[in-house]
Amino acid sequence: MKKLAVIFGGKSCESDISVLTAVSVYKSMKMKYRCMMILFKNGNFYHVKNIEKCSKISNFYRTKKPIFFEKNEKNVKFCFRKKVFPDCAVLCTHGGEGENGILQSILDSKNIPYTGSGIFSSALCIDKIYLKQYLEKFGYSVLPYRIFEEGDSLEGCKDLDFPVIVKPARLGSSIGISVATNLFELSQGLLSALEYDRRILIEKALLRRREYTCACFRDGNKLVVGDIEEVVVTDDFYSFNDKYKPQKGVERVYPAAISEATRLSIENTTKRLYEELSLRGVVRVDYLEGDGVVYVNEINTIPGSFSWYLFKNKGYNLLSIVDAMIEEGIKERRKENALRSCFDGEIVPFFPAKGSKTEK
Repeated sequence: MKKLAVIFGGKSCESDISVLTAVSVYKSMKMKYRCMMILFKNGNFYHVKNIEKCSKISNFYRTKKPIFFEKNEKNVKFCFRKKVFPDCAVLCTHGGEGENGILQSILDSKNIPYTGSGIFSSALCIDKIYLKQYLEKFGYSVLPYRIFEEGDSLEGCKDLDFPVIVKPARLGSSIGISVATNLFELSQGLLSALEYDRRILIEKALLRRREYTCACFRDGNKLVVGDIEEVVVTDDFYSFNDKYKPQKGVERVYPAAISEATRLSIENTTKRLYEELSLRGVVRVDYLEGDGVVYVNEINTIPGSFSWYLFKNKGYNLLSIVDAMIEEGIKERRKENALRSCFDGEIVPFFPAKGSKTEK
């Protein structure tokens, strides 16, 4: 039976959402794997027991002691009361340092296999501005946009074609997002967004649009694409409450009622992005359709509950998806470990010791 470290939390406005993912993953895995639930917070790791009974992340600190990774020549240990050797870390972290490459770099440095994308892919996809520039550079359809940074003047935005959507560059779950129809609303939206990030993406808002999501993951050598989902909302954008709290006027349809040409276009674009960006694990790509064009909007490298429901019609459940992610993470770590990580250039012997007679 494999031993897993299920990690959630992180310095992120989406930490509470990661608890939901961690709980659902734990329930699906606990009969097959030995799972250690770990809260990642403020750079520390905490062992959490009875996660299903915890309602707030703040409750986890009261009786928890930090745990540490201990590395030796053969393996990596989780140390708290006893030493545990995890075969893989299952990342249930959303946003912030759990999804932007920081947690991934910690695990890489400790030689721990983990699910999901690596450092570079994670860092690129979480930043809406850098991702937009990449997409534009390599010929993907994206909406017109403007970059606003802390300290910039609003004067440079007078020529914008309103309405626009204001987005913090590195935040998810629609937190800090607003719609502006004039300069005053834009100024208010920027003030709000700057509370979350120093770089802001200002994007053209589509008045008549359709919103789609498409998720995929790798099962062995096969790239599996889930059903395309359409999110139907009556508001200006798909808000935090729309996503996580029951709302009237919000409908999620999957598979989406779209043409065969649109379906193939979205699926092929999703697979192309997955391969080009060396993505791993379950990845969800969000799209907007308007004016006869399907635009790539965002890429989420750790979607909530791994968007498992989009793969039901393909014969998968949450457990089978996590199984594939774990095997992929372990395989990827083995490939990295097979690479040479040192080179003996015999340089050091040529440097004289300090204070030696040969030193000038």
